[in-house]
Parts: sequence; C-alpha cells; structure tokens
Amino acid sequence: MKILILLLLPFSLLARDLDYCRNNSLHKGHSIPFNKNKDFVSRCAPRFLYSWQDSKRVDQWIKEKNKDNILPLKKNKNGDSALFLWIDPIGTFAYGDTAVRFTLKSDVEFEYIGPERLICKRKIAFFNRKTVYVRYFKTSFGQEGSEYIICDHTPIESWSIHTSTHYKETLIELQKVLTDRKYKTWEPYIKNYTYFNALKGSVDALPRIKTSVPATIKKAGLGELYKIASDFFILGYNVDVSDRFWKKDILLERLLKFYQNTSKPQIFIDR
Repeated sequence: MKILILLLLPFSLLARDLDYCRNNSLHKGHSIPFNKNKDFVSRCAPRFLYSWQDSKRVDQWIKEKNKDNILPLKKNKNGDSALFLWIDPIGTFAYGDTAVRFTLKSDVEFEYIGPERLICKRKIAFFNRKTVYVRYFKTSFGQEGSEYIICDHTPIESWSIHTSTHYKETLIELQKVLTDRKYKTWEPYIKNYTYFNALKGSVDALPRIKTSVPATIKKAGLGELYKIASDFFILGYNVDVSDRFWKKDILLERLLKFYQNTSKPQIFIDR
C-alpha cells in the first residue's frame, strides 16, 4: 500500500496528537500513519525523522554527497542500502554517537510494509522514488516496535547535524522520558515487555543520586539526566545493540557531545 501526501504545514512528532495516533493506529500503541483498515492518516505522518549514526558513516555521507545526491546511501555486505529512522530525536541513541535530523519532501510517499526488513533489496524499491517505508515488527524476545525506512536520498529535502533546533527538540523529548514513565507524552522506539519493565513504572522509580551537577552539564540542560544512577537503562533494550549502550552514561556522553557541537552546525539541502 502506497500513499502520496502533500505536507502543507511543517509538523513533527512534537506537534502531533500522540493519543489519537496511537489509539487509532493499525497497531495500537504505535503512532504509525495507518489505521486499522490500513488507510493512510495524514495527521499522524511525520515531517521530520531522526537517527543516531556512527560518526564515520556521517562523515562518509558528507564527503561523498553531490548536487544530485545529498545523502549517498551505500549498500552493505548484504546488498541492502536501508536507512532506519524514527519519529523522535532520542529513541535510537544506542545506535551511534551522532544525532541526525531529516526533513521529508512535501510530496513524499508512505508505504506500509508490515514486518519486512529488507525492502531495499527488492527491485520495486528502485522504482518507488520519494518513498518512506513504514515497518512494524514483533520478535520472539517480546520486543515490539515500528520504524521508518528509506532506500535512497529521494524522500529527503534536507538533513542536518549539530543544529540548535535539533538539540532543543532532543531536550524536550529527554524531559518527557525522565518525567513520564507511562508512555503518555512520548513513545519508545522499542517496547520490550519481558526484559525491561521499568519503563512502566512511575517517575519515582528512577534511581537518582544526590550529587552536585558540573557547570558544563547544567548549561547543556542535562542536570536531571546526570543525577540518575550510571547503570540505569534509560529507554529500553534491543538485541541489535549491546545492552551497555542503552544505559544512562552513554546517553549523557552522547548528548553532551551533541551540545558541544552545536557551535558548528551542518545542514545539507536538496536543491
């Protein structure tokens, strides 16, 4: 199923009605832009998508981009060029040390693909230009999630790293994570009901430590994160990434680096 949408107004997850989108979704609890009849729901479609990537991969994109391709995605050893994205700027922090923000084109298309992961290896993907694939999955480990996939640069109007706008969006989502433990105002990338149930608890369940906050961390808006116990799992767990990368200290380290780099933002626009 493929849907064409004209995004007349710039909006993102931060402005969407999460309650409506999650309750009316094809998969309840996941704010994907398709309802129970697999009809497209424009009010639930994101304008911005996010991904945490390894800095070496981002450097490669910057080095190899050109006027015809601002996001040169290379195939991996399995012949797959897929780039996996998410609707909020913090949910996938364990996957890399560099936060990337993507703006979708106004005439982007969304296509629901169910649990399929290797959509970019199918020949049809090369004909579906400006397409964002919406994936939902469940695993035998009790994990449940949804994500967005692009196979090439054609759906992307622009992408950026180290911008102050992106960092502010990230702080907003971080505050939701630290104060809302029942998924009311934010949505985790991975829900894992068997391994990590602490997310269902109240904010009082967060193991905080009494300590003074260093000036740099306080200035970056990361004081509350700093006070959480070092070994605490902030967002969840995914078998794709070692569990140590989901812990508080990794998130703090990566967000602090993000803050320090906002003095040198980089934006790449498809002209």
